Parts: sequence; C-alpha cells; structure tokens
Amino acid sequence: MKKYLKGLIIFIILFIASVIADGLGLDFFPISSTHSLSGFLIIVFGVMALYYGILSLTIFSVDRRQGMPGEVTMLESLYRVLAFFGLLAGFVYVQVQLAIYH
Repeated sequence: MKKYLKGLIIFIILFIASVIADGLGLDFFPISSTHSLSGFLIIVFGVMALYYGILSLTIFSVDRRQGMPGEVTMLESLYRVLAFFGLLAGFVYVQVQLAIYH
C-alpha cells in the first residue's frame, strides 16, 4: 500500500508542476503543431496519478472489507491495461490531427 501512495504523491506533484509550467508558457519543445511536451506530460502524469489513486482506493476498500489479496492483483492488472490505453489515447491525441477536426 505504501508504494502505491508514494507513486500517487509523486505523480500528483509532477502533474501539478506540469500544469504550472504549461500555464506559465514554458513549452519545452513542440511535439506537434498544436501541442508541446509540457502538454503531453500533463496527460501522462494525470493518467498515472489516476491509476495510483484508483489502485490505492481499491486496496483500502479490499482491506476494509477483508477481501482476498488476489482480488487486488486482478484489479491492478485491469487498471494497468486501462492506464496503458489512456496513455495511448493521450499520445494519439497529441500526435495525430484527425481529419474530422479540420
């Protein structure tokens, strides 16, 4: 549980730092014509903070109702897959300009 809370805190701090950097206009370098690295890092750190937050809440919930440890392992795998697809969707959003938005 402690390693997941550490991950949550680290990614929340990185998320907030990225939002502040993007808000101040510190665009490190452009990734595409409309997005910079700081904008992409907001997506990455947000998805990872959400992953660790949901996982921490799941562990707390399973411990509270005295559930099986295997339940947490199964849900952790599911959350990891969902986080991967969230990161993939963020990458596609930043990199690709879809024809329907022109």
